Amino acid sequence: MSRDAGQALVHMALLLVVLLLIMGLAIDYGLALTTRRQMQNAAGAGSLAGARELCLMDNRGGAATKAASYALQNGAEAPVSVEFRDAAGSVDMANGQVVWVEANAVSPMVFLGLAGIDNITVRASAGAACQKTGSGCGFWPIAYAQGAWENLPCGTSIYIWDDDKISSDCQE
Repeated sequence: MSRDAGQALVHMALLLVVLLLIMGLAIDYGLALTTRRQMQNAAGAGSLAGARELCLMDNRGGAATKAASYALQNGAEAPVSVEFRDAAGSVDMANGQVVWVEANAVSPMVFLGLAGIDNITVRASAGAACQKTGSGCGFWPIAYAQGAWENLPCGTSIYIWDDDKISSDCQE
């Protein structure tokens, strides 16, 4: 019997282990990316809710609470970090008009668990500002529920105004 007998079996076993590791890393990476996308959504929801609260109530404490609450409702895990920043991105808790939210969650690892890495923490952040627009007489983008538009026929005109914001420089 030759000394080379069975070498193909050893090579195939090593190749199978390498392929399983690559497949495992791809699955675990996909799980982490899914968790990150969820955290990006949670951070975005939190920052938008906080900015809205800051604009409507001018209450920083309420805005921070609302931002954290919305991030948690959208899948973030406690603690959620909420900061107020200026337009340049520097933290300015007293005067900043940008509500900055960092959301995080733990993403479980399936195959990396075999190597002792059971989970990783995934983070995402988002900011939303409370400020007037530079044009359009201070007109803000407005969002409505999809159901508000479903039964309207094409070509229907919709008018939006705010009597409190009308000034002589905004009229045609």
